[in-house]
Amino acid sequence: MEYLKKIITDNAIVRSEKILDVKGFLNEQVDPVVMNKIGQDFALQFRNYDFDAFITVEASGIAPAIFASYHIDKPLIILKKEDDVKEGVEQKHCFSYTKNKEYYLSVSKERITNQKFILIDDFLAEGNVVLNVKEMLENNGSSLLAAGICISKDFQNGYQRLTEMGFDLYCQAQVKGLNPKSNKVLF
Repeated sequence: MEYLKKIITDNAIVRSEKILDVKGFLNEQVDPVVMNKIGQDFALQFRNYDFDAFITVEASGIAPAIFASYHIDKPLIILKKEDDVKEGVEQKHCFSYTKNKEYYLSVSKERITNQKFILIDDFLAEGNVVLNVKEMLENNGSSLLAAGICISKDFQNGYQRLTEMGFDLYCQAQVKGLNPKSNKVLF
């Protein structure tokens, strides 16, 4: 998506060779015009898929997922990140390499039982979120048909790992590298 690449080029900050700061339009401050265009693009990409709902993980995936959901008229299920085991909800134990901490994806079981989903998320790095959501859904008789990713950090192994597994991925901006010295994002 050329529009998103331009927004990233003009507004993102390269913090390191692995960290791309998009706080100004995606995660801390949300630009509704940018999110609307991202949502329209996801809706266009997934318009011919037979699915029941979008699904995302809090927090940064919510804004693009809401706009995608709105433009294709499908509900959105939001998986919460909990620090502890909670009674009465479905949970999947996970580990965040970015934050170096364990957490539990959590949601009411009835929200994810016997349905077909498409995941929308802000970043793809190692692919663990996609695989954890897929496993959680499959454990409840549901399926993850595809994933829509705003920004894929292709220099990390998630994109390659998931595509080699045959996973259906749509990435709006595929980043090949980050140069913190020049604040350049390589597409």
